[in-house]
Amino acid sequence: MAEAINYVKICERISKISIYLLAFLLPIFFLPWAGSILAFNKQALLVFLVFVSFFAWMLKILISGKFKFTFSWVHIPLVVFFLVLLFVTLFSLYPYGSFWGWPMATGLSFLTVISFVLLYFLLSSALKREEVFYFITFLLFSSFLAMLYGVFQVFGKYLLPFAFSKTPSFNTVGTTGSLAILAAVLLPLFGLLIIKVRKGILRMFFALSVALIALVLILVNFFIAWWLVVVGAVLMITLIAQKRDILDNRWLILPMFFLAISLLFIFLNPQIPGIPNRPVEIFLNQHASAGIAFRTLKEHPVLGTGQGTFAFDFAKYKDTAFNKSKIWNVKFGKSGSEFFNDLTTTGILGSLAFLVLMGLSIFYGIKVLFIDERKRRKNQEKAKNEGEALAGKAEKEINDFFWVLSAGIFVSFLVLSVAYFLYGLNLTLNFVYFVLLATFVGLVFSGKEFILKPSSLPTLIFTFGFTLFFVFGLGIFILEAQRYIAAVDYQQGISASQKGKAEDALNKISGAARMNPGVDLYWRQLAQLYVSRANQVSQDKKLSKDKAGQMLQAYINNAVNSAKAAVDTSPENVANWSTRAYVFQKLVGLINGSADWAVKSYESASRLDPLNPYYPTQEGIVYVQEASLLDKKQKDEKTKLLEKAKNQFEKAIKLKPDYAPANFQLAMVYQMEGKQKEAIKKLEATQMIAPFDVGVAFQLGLTYYQTKNYKKARSEFERALTLNQNYSTLYFLGLTYNKLNMNNMAIKVFEKVAKLNPKNKQVKKILENLKSGKDIMEGLVKKKPAEVPIKEEEKKK
Repeated sequence: MAEAINYVKICERISKISIYLLAFLLPIFFLPWAGSILAFNKQALLVFLVFVSFFAWMLKILISGKFKFTFSWVHIPLVVFFLVLLFVTLFSLYPYGSFWGWPMATGLSFLTVISFVLLYFLLSSALKREEVFYFITFLLFSSFLAMLYGVFQVFGKYLLPFAFSKTPSFNTVGTTGSLAILAAVLLPLFGLLIIKVRKGILRMFFALSVALIALVLILVNFFIAWWLVVVGAVLMITLIAQKRDILDNRWLILPMFFLAISLLFIFLNPQIPGIPNRPVEIFLNQHASAGIAFRTLKEHPVLGTGQGTFAFDFAKYKDTAFNKSKIWNVKFGKSGSEFFNDLTTTGILGSLAFLVLMGLSIFYGIKVLFIDERKRRKNQEKAKNEGEALAGKAEKEINDFFWVLSAGIFVSFLVLSVAYFLYGLNLTLNFVYFVLLATFVGLVFSGKEFILKPSSLPTLIFTFGFTLFFVFGLGIFILEAQRYIAAVDYQQGISASQKGKAEDALNKISGAARMNPGVDLYWRQLAQLYVSRANQVSQDKKLSKDKAGQMLQAYINNAVNSAKAAVDTSPENVANWSTRAYVFQKLVGLINGSADWAVKSYESASRLDPLNPYYPTQEGIVYVQEASLLDKKQKDEKTKLLEKAKNQFEKAIKLKPDYAPANFQLAMVYQMEGKQKEAIKKLEATQMIAPFDVGVAFQLGLTYYQTKNYKKARSEFERALTLNQNYSTLYFLGLTYNKLNMNNMAIKVFEKVAKLNPKNKQVKKILENLKSGKDIMEGLVKKKPAEVPIKEEEKKK
């Protein structure tokens, strides 16, 4: 018996230590060696500690034969929400990503939701109210550290040695906006605890935290956070004014101060000297988010497209006006509002289930805190008048304290519920949301103890459930470990690729793809690395023809197979089709049928991202590549291909008139057709669109040169050189100076060309001719340079 009691205590200790650790670590936790520094690592921590805690709690129940369970109507919509998300995951456009999260959004992936639901029942049923206070204190202390670190970051005081952390926008919560949202959400809880906590150290900590919150809010100066402060301050003022018997009215100055300062920043936005500019955060506005949500619902009304798939929906359903904005090429993986994000990805059923959970929680919070509490106090007064015994003063103070704690948690929960409609929540903020909900339920709703009798049906059911959970949890741990190792390998592969270690990169990323084949990101990156490696092999003169041919064939096959694997893994992700098209485009002229596959892949990409001018432009380039491979006898076929290319470029320009690559490529087609006037006109228009594009400047200069407009050619080549000291530009600038009888300038330019390519005999001969006053091309086979001489150094690349 004594041994069983010891096991019960051990299990209970493991369960509670695990969730205390979770409360302390999650807001500040990150690791530098996985693909997603914050979200993926936080999710791994959440899953591990929640499953350990829940398993230990169930084992304790099985050994002791008894357990406490808190009853609340809030449990029902939570379970319904969980079941709805299960179906959303099953019918998702990318079930793997919706279940696991990364590389998709992890905030409400199904694995994260499983962890949140288990944590909810642990906090609401397994903790006593004193332990709930300890848990909340751990969370508040961790949030304090996260905010303090964020302040140092904004001021440019980088405390960590990692390269990614040396930027003002980095903090352990997420974006700077998320940090400000967290500060605004926790302000009411910190503020009410200052009023009621009697211990000096704790009260000092809460007061210091409130001051830090004010500093964070002012530094970040995020307008949504200020509106949340308004909501929290108004609720605090209302609460303190109504509960004068519990809360000292003199503390009204605290929420009034924050109300005043928030309104000041909302309407006047004063600039305070000495405060650094906050990092700019780009996110979708409410109008754009709503538009994408409603257009998605027309095709996926009930269950949406699946958790984490907003990037798919954004690409497919964004408004045409988006191409006119400065951020037209930004790919958003999350909506600007969590409500619209849920509406898009979980459909009407998923968002409605969450709204019911939120609404019922708010309803019962108001009922328990105010209506039921008022009745309880009236009964106490009645009992006092009738001479019945009342709880002592100490017990009353304890009850009042836990009422204030419950009220603080509830007000913060309300503020975060408002943020749900105004901002996209990340994993940390979603964690705080479920923690606030669970601890509030655990504090205000009563629990009942149950006895599991040996050999009874309830005991048998519970044992069966425990076994299922153990097997399921063990499977999750194993798969999560594989995912984590694969993510680390992937990150190491990317690092090796950036350092030019191609083979190391291939080994690491191919290992990641084999270990975790459900991640399309690995296959995409692998395909691109194989293509890059194939290019290196094709230019490596040290390899024998047979060896180079074998390696080239292997890399090409692997690139094609990897691109196909990416598409097969997630066929609704436009990035996978784009990568597949890129691979086949690189093989045009090398493998028969590559052009057709490239075109089909770009067409599939355009279907998934219909407003993006990049895909029709690239499709047009494929047609141009095909046309350039044809000889003079295939004139009709070449004409058809160029016409197809023009149609694609014009389609891209129609989507985005100022898209420089499409305009440039259209000019190149005109040149291939011999329409120099049209080419010049289009290139001049492209120059207006992209004045700093060196390729446009060079091509326009070359076209002027070919049409003998040497003055304009000189101007463009000189402008191109100010953008980039390019060998080809110098070469043609030298020829242009010669045509303008500026031989001294031509000599200086060709001397620079000679330094760049000292082994080029043609350049040496040109210099000799210039210095001796001869014709620049005298003694050369080609009287007119048809193409730019290639440097020997370039051949080796």
